[in-house]
Amino acid sequence: MRFLHLADLHLGKRLKEFPLIDDQRFVLSQAVDLIRSEHLDGVFLAGDIYDSSIPTAEATSLFDDFLTEINRLGVPVFLISGNHDSAEKLEFGGRIFAKNGIYVCTDVKSSLKPITYQGVNIYLLPFIKPIDVNFAFNTTVKTYSEALSEVIERMAVDPSKTNILLAHQMVLPVNGPLLVGGSESALNAQDGVAIGDVTSVSASLFSMFDYVALGHVHRPQTLGANARYPGSILKYHKDEAAIEKSFTIVDIEGKNLTLESRPEHYLHNVVVATGTLEEILNSPLDQNAYLFAVLKDTTTLEDPMGKLRNRYPYAAAVEYERLDGGIASIEKIDIEHQDKEELFNDFFQKQNGRAMDEGQQETIHALLGKEKL
Repeated sequence: MRFLHLADLHLGKRLKEFPLIDDQRFVLSQAVDLIRSEHLDGVFLAGDIYDSSIPTAEATSLFDDFLTEINRLGVPVFLISGNHDSAEKLEFGGRIFAKNGIYVCTDVKSSLKPITYQGVNIYLLPFIKPIDVNFAFNTTVKTYSEALSEVIERMAVDPSKTNILLAHQMVLPVNGPLLVGGSESALNAQDGVAIGDVTSVSASLFSMFDYVALGHVHRPQTLGANARYPGSILKYHKDEAAIEKSFTIVDIEGKNLTLESRPEHYLHNVVVATGTLEEILNSPLDQNAYLFAVLKDTTTLEDPMGKLRNRYPYAAAVEYERLDGGIASIEKIDIEHQDKEELFNDFFQKQNGRAMDEGQQETIHALLGKEKL
């Protein structure tokens, strides 16, 4: 059987001031076309369906359209809630959905019994915390690893069967780094490489499953032989600009697994451009992309965003690059007895990597007036 593995739709998300509903609809329509053209047997949705626990009307309408189109193809959908989702809202109508081939799991107790589909056992494990496991089973687990271990043990997985797990957690490979990007990188990574935190678990916990369809990390990647993050459907952060998104197809025959990728096309790409304002304005960049401009100009400019949008209508953000990369250490300075012009000169030098010119010095002198001490 062949499945489409999706995760981290984040329907309703905005990129700065730009709503992404049309971008998301554009990608999801490609997913429906892929299901049809590749004659796929099912769809895995591994959490973070919505970007907020209170999704917008546009987001819920888009998801309704997406599920309806898949249902018309007669293809079942298996989905779990992620950390961004409201479990209560997502499971609304779940019993009616199940009668129509849409299987929703948002509760840890419900995850213990698999859905058997054409001889394959599919376990649906929503995003969980230790407190969720303790509440459900009257246990006293303290860590995420203990929580996941407790739940998987209670699943009583039959190794003679083909077993698939959907999960939405921070999972670290048994060997090598987990590459992250965007919103995750600030929480539990250094230079885009996850080093582990209290929420992460090892992929070794899932060794009894033939395939683990993961969600949560936005960068597509495979963890070992049996687990994969397909990544988010769009570039949701400027740090994801260089990460190309794709569709993941899972081909399962008995206990043999093959993963395939299909290219994804964007309504608007995400581009980061570094240089002076003049250099960026004269660059052959994609004028249809969401642009993040990092300016190397050494002086503050008048309305740089307005000037950028004259050429790039989807310019999303402007920031200035500090030439020294930031002050590395805190210095103790006796500001009470130091000349104020000297303080201004020192600060300017540290921030800009050069001394003030004559005109700037005259401006500071005029602002300080006669009282210099």
